[in-house]
Amino acid sequence: PEVRSRCRIGLKRKHFVLLAKWYPGDQGYVFQTVGAPLRVTPLPDHYCMVSQVCEPSSAEHGSSARDLGTRTLLETLSGFFARSFSSADVISDYLLQQPFYCDDGDPVSDQLEDYALDLDCGDGRSPLVSVFGGSFATHHAMAREVVELLAPYLHPLPAGAPEITPLPGGRLHSLSPEGFILDLAARYPWLPSGLLRRYCCTYGARARDLLEGCDCLADLGPELTP
Repeated sequence: PEVRSRCRIGLKRKHFVLLAKWYPGDQGYVFQTVGAPLRVTPLPDHYCMVSQVCEPSSAEHGSSARDLGTRTLLETLSGFFARSFSSADVISDYLLQQPFYCDDGDPVSDQLEDYALDLDCGDGRSPLVSVFGGSFATHHAMAREVVELLAPYLHPLPAGAPEITPLPGGRLHSLSPEGFILDLAARYPWLPSGLLRRYCCTYGARARDLLEGCDCLADLGPELTP
C-alpha cells in the first residue's frame, strides 16, 4: 500500500578538513560566519576535524571544487585563530552530501541535525514510522521516541525501559571510561596503547568480546588497513 508522509527531505553538503591539532586542551569551537557555523572538533591522537555546511550543488564536482572549498574554509579558520592555515596543513579533506530535515527548508541553517518522525497506521494494526534527518548525535534520543510511538501497537514494555537501557557497549558497570581503558590495558599489555584506546572508544565494553582469547597482536588476524 502507498504510504503518505507530511514530511519533506532536502540535501545538505558538508565540507570536512582534517588538521593536526594546533591548540592545547580538549575543547571544541563553533564560530558564527556569514553562512553556516564553522565547527572545530578535536579527535583522538592529536587531530582536529574542521567542518562547515555548504549549499548543495549538482553542478560542482571533482577535486577542483573541493580544493576551492578547502582553501575558503582555511581562510575563514585563519580569521579566528592567531595563525594562518594553508593547504600544506591539510592531512585529508572531503565533501559529503546527505539528506536533511529542516522546517524552514534552508540547507545551511543551524538546525541541520534536526529530525522528524512520522507515524502512519491507516488500518490501526500495521504501524510504520518514517525517519527524516537526524545524525549520530541524535540517534539515541530518536530511537527512544520511535519506541514510544510504537509502544501502543506492541506488547507492553517495562516502565522506563528506553531510559535505563544503555547503548551497545555501554555496560561499564562501576568503571569510568578511563578506568575501563586502564583495566583493559592491564589485561592485554601487548596491545599498542593507541589501538587499545581506539577499540575502547569505538566498541566500549564490547572491546572485551573482540579481544577475548587473544594473547598477542597476531591473534587479531592480518592487518587490513593501517
